[in-house]
Amino acid sequence: MRKQFKENIPLIIGLSIPALMIVFVALSIYLPTFFVQPKINFLYSSGGDYYSASRYTVRDHHLAENEIRYPENYATARWPEVRLFVHDVVKNTSREITPSEAQTLYLDSQTESPDGFSVVSGSGDGGLISIFFFAGIDSYYQKYIKRGNFSRKLNLTPDVGRDNYYNNQIRFIGWIIEGAYGQKGSFPTY
Repeated sequence: MRKQFKENIPLIIGLSIPALMIVFVALSIYLPTFFVQPKINFLYSSGGDYYSASRYTVRDHHLAENEIRYPENYATARWPEVRLFVHDVVKNTSREITPSEAQTLYLDSQTESPDGFSVVSGSGDGGLISIFFFAGIDSYYQKYIKRGNFSRKLNLTPDVGRDNYYNNQIRFIGWIIEGAYGQKGSFPTY
């Protein structure tokens, strides 16, 4: 047995090097994502229609409500009212807040947070596996928080993010830098 092992050392080394390289590359890609976690919460809106997409904006680092002018004979009653939510990125949960509460928040409307994260939509492509098994297809309407190789699906409120075009489509408004709720990026408690 020992003689066989000694004779096969080049074969064992030749087979182990590619396997070790795969493990090394996988670790170098995925290990850093365990140490990179988002810290800054964000404000988003849900509901409404095409016209209400611009209802809320950020002016001078605070939420501003814009007047929406609908075309004549436009049936606004068929769309749900626009609602505001704060998403806690650490707990991955959302809570609804009123527009007056949201106006007290200090917001940064940049697409990238001060700690380097972005809220992005799914690609709508499940990759090669979905071609064969029709599984793992992510939706354009699913939202993720992403930075480099780190990506995590956002657990938004139950009625947000469904696969219908305007109804419950979320709209990122801004990162909560500081505000009436305490420290930098804190989550409101009531």
